[in-house]
Amino acid sequence: MAQTPRDLSTLTEREGTVLLLVAAGLGNTPIARRLDITERTVKKHITSLLHKLRVTSRLEAALIAHHQHHELCRVVSSSPQPSLPPRHHLA
Repeated sequence: MAQTPRDLSTLTEREGTVLLLVAAGLGNTPIARRLDITERTVKKHITSLLHKLRVTSRLEAALIAHHQHHELCRVVSSSPQPSLPPRHHLA
């Protein structure tokens, strides 16, 4: 199934960073620790990015991050890039 491209330019740099970390499999607590912010702030960023991407789950957001990784990296270009785990293709 083809993924419909989303406009990632609506994300703030911080939301883009949080999205990359969600896509890498991190939960709210590890994201908060890594970014030196509270879990409540992480939840606010996730709520905002889910709304902007028009999705209802972290999984949907993570799939968008994987499919549009290069565009997402441009959104967060001035911050260190957390790497995403390699994609696993289903046979």
